Amino acid sequence: MNLHASEAGSPEVQLVELQQRPDWLPVLAQWHQREWPDKGTYANRLAAFRQYLGPRKLPVTLVLAVEQQPVGNISLLQYHGSTSSLSSFWVANVYVVPQRRGSGFGRLLVRAIEAVARRHQIPQLYLYTTDKCAFYRRLGWDFSFSKTVGGEVTKIMRRSL
Repeated sequence: MNLHASEAGSPEVQLVELQQRPDWLPVLAQWHQREWPDKGTYANRLAAFRQYLGPRKLPVTLVLAVEQQPVGNISLLQYHGSTSSLSSFWVANVYVVPQRRGSGFGRLLVRAIEAVARRHQIPQLYLYTTDKCAFYRRLGWDFSFSKTVGGEVTKIMRRSL
């Protein structure tokens, strides 16, 4: 899907589902490994992203591309609680390459995944962040609670759609 029509001097920006471009899977795994090296191995990340290539509607990963080159991604996952019959839907794997940060691509990715959730009639989304709480609040997300995970304070955010 084109997000910005190509004009003279303006790059073409597209959102593509990862399953349409499985050749980008190693790129995403490399990005996430470089950004969060203490959160798993490259092989584990690659395996996790491969799960998003299946025929199911969820999980889904959207990849943002500028002139056919990936520059960011975001995922929508469904978790089934072990102590509850209810499931919850989580935004995860939010990433924009460093040289494109601050250009509105993060906001674009979040809005796009919210639109996917609405199409699936998902009423509420969650995410966790250690350092981007202000960013998500500007996009209408609410702070829910904090939790310490692996010695790091993590903030759980939610958004009603």
